[in-house]
Amino acid sequence: MFFYFSKLLAFLINPLFWAFSGVVGALLTRCSKVRYRLLVAVALWLWVLGNPWITNEVFLWWETPPMPFAEIQKGYQVAIVLTGVTQDSKSPKDRVYFMRGADRLLYAIRLYKENKIKKIVISGAYIDKLSPFVATEANSLRSICKMAGIPKEDILTEERSMNTYQNAVFTAKLLKEHRLDHNKCILVTSAFHMPRAVLCFRKQGIEVLPFAADFYSEDRFYDIGRILLPSTTALDRWGILFKEWVGIATYWLMGYI
Repeated sequence: MFFYFSKLLAFLINPLFWAFSGVVGALLTRCSKVRYRLLVAVALWLWVLGNPWITNEVFLWWETPPMPFAEIQKGYQVAIVLTGVTQDSKSPKDRVYFMRGADRLLYAIRLYKENKIKKIVISGAYIDKLSPFVATEANSLRSICKMAGIPKEDILTEERSMNTYQNAVFTAKLLKEHRLDHNKCILVTSAFHMPRAVLCFRKQGIEVLPFAADFYSEDRFYDIGRILLPSTTALDRWGILFKEWVGIATYWLMGYI
């Protein structure tokens, strides 16, 4: 139920939904002043949220900043990688189809190769729209780790979690089962999602070092076109932020964080 509610909520908080609602309201109203104000509001809404410079500034403020590999000391037990970086709607099923965010796994592999961690934990379920017989995403990412030369005994997976809260709950049980130190963990997930993920894991008694990946922000630079001209990409990214902020509020109300 929570899964489907989150999908509905994601639609309702989409910036285009509100812009569309404003236009429909302007078409339906009989008051010319209300119509004018609605259309102006929609135009301003689309320009501000579609402004690449403003959007980038907000992401720079929100995202967990990148940490240099050299700053990570040896001695960590595991790197916990959250899934959600592959797609399931493509055949043949003899390979892994990555979306953006694949650097989550690549960073964990590098941490292992540099002896900063002893094991990799891959956390997350997999919903296949086409077939119930394919491997879970966690197992798919496990296969990539094996191809990178990581021994199978150093790759742990949990394949039940459907959201970040469950990622934390089931990973805590996995760490306890394998007698791994809850205070020696590195968490690898998308930079925009890291604040919520860290709160979830710490709620479950796992003290994590946040190691962000999959950045939407870029280094700050000034360009006249970037400052003045709207972009559909910028507008899409606001939808990601709105969903994340609502997710944090929902998790707080439910006691997950």
